[in-house]
Amino acid sequence: MKTKRSVVGQGTVWTEHPLVLSAAQMRAADQAASARFGIPSLLLMENAGSGLAALALREGPVANRPVRVRVVCGAGANGGDGLVAARHLALAGADVRVFLIAPRNKMTGDAAVMLGALAALPDVSLEDASSWGDPSGPSGGASPSPWHERLADADVIIDAVFGIGLRADVIGVPAAAIEAMNAAPGRKIAADIPSGIDADSGHVCGVAFRADVTGTMGARKLGLAVDAEVPAGRVEVIGLGAPLAAPPALGPFVYWLEPGVVALALPRRTPSSHKGTSGHALIIAGSAGKTGAAVLAGRAAMRAGAGLVTLASTAAGQVSLDAKLIELMSASYTSGDDADADSGLAIAALASRMKAVAIGPGIPTGPAMARLVRELCATLPLPMVVDADALNLLGADHRAVLRSAP
Repeated sequence: MKTKRSVVGQGTVWTEHPLVLSAAQMRAADQAASARFGIPSLLLMENAGSGLAALALREGPVANRPVRVRVVCGAGANGGDGLVAARHLALAGADVRVFLIAPRNKMTGDAAVMLGALAALPDVSLEDASSWGDPSGPSGGASPSPWHERLADADVIIDAVFGIGLRADVIGVPAAAIEAMNAAPGRKIAADIPSGIDADSGHVCGVAFRADVTGTMGARKLGLAVDAEVPAGRVEVIGLGAPLAAPPALGPFVYWLEPGVVALALPRRTPSSHKGTSGHALIIAGSAGKTGAAVLAGRAAMRAGAGLVTLASTAAGQVSLDAKLIELMSASYTSGDDADADSGLAIAALASRMKAVAIGPGIPTGPAMARLVRELCATLPLPMVVDADALNLLGADHRAVLRSAP
């Protein structure tokens, strides 16, 4: 699912797609678009670059003169996205200069095709920057590199140096280019992911581009989601004009949730709805000294739309919960600090009135509770969320236990 955000120039920029993909999953999705739907990789690159151009035009308007856009391109597919963006920006009237961190004869595949298309435009400056800042070059890296001078007048800088395949630390010319882009004025836009960032972990590989905005292609990348310190700025997902179809065998998949996505998944209430028609949730949570997580889980269930919520805890946990609860109900499944022989029957009786179950936050961690968690996972015929200490108690074979659930 995706929602159109805006159309600028020749590119379309889309809001977040719910899938968050690793580098391998994204490559497989691109290959699937070509193999299953017959969409050429050149067209995917064209759509990616035109969306990037649209983003640049939206981020960098300048009154009374053309916007000055400086694009730094690597030799791979990410650089190809940048070359497409440069072409669309030039056709839209922008003042575009492109700097290649690899010699033209090193450009291969789709990127080489896009370089030829850009070179056919007479008003676009293309410079070979493959030796700028190279410590092994004639200057030995001692004199100021041309990067700072070339980027000094930029209104917008587009980083298209590396894409999602980066694994080694950035050194040499790419490092000099990234450092100069970071120091330059102007709005900074990253193509797909800031150069120097590992697409899966979000870790910085030596030096990283510090983006104000990242136009990521097709779907968010895992590294943009798992590390809050990634210098990506605001992340926009750029549609590739093809169905996003990562092969199921490459799962499990991560999903990015926005309020609008969650709202669409929730059932609609009618004017005559009441608490008895909106579902009763059972949350097995809490114990002596650990009732805070239970309260938070119960309140979350209410916020998510449950009409009624019952927190089932130990006897001591229930006493503590009753002092904290207003809109939630409480119950006890054991008189001690751990589960007992009758706990399974007590919970089964409670669950007979329920629509869904959650278990785990703040529960006891003794052997009897471990047996109870396994029993409930194997026997309760209700949608169930297994969380926190319940997962710990399932142990190393938790996947087998969960797969056998009714």
